[in-house]
Amino acid sequence: MGACAHSSGDARKRCPVRGWITYTDHGIERYVKNVYAVLLARGIRGTFVYVCDDALRSHLRELLPSAE
Repeated sequence: MGACAHSSGDARKRCPVRGWITYTDHGIERYVKNVYAVLLARGIRGTFVYVCDDALRSHLRELLPSAE
């Protein structure tokens, strides 16, 4: 993460370069989806994702192809 990285859990962060930055739900969602897309696309032999939550695991099984 860069100089303006958001790590406190707040929706607003003081950036020394740009001042106050406001994070929207949409912006955070786009960021997280991009991170996962990059990580899942870079595996040489595939990427394994372990999900603890049963409902989320079921939802992801519908969205992601399985190697089984």
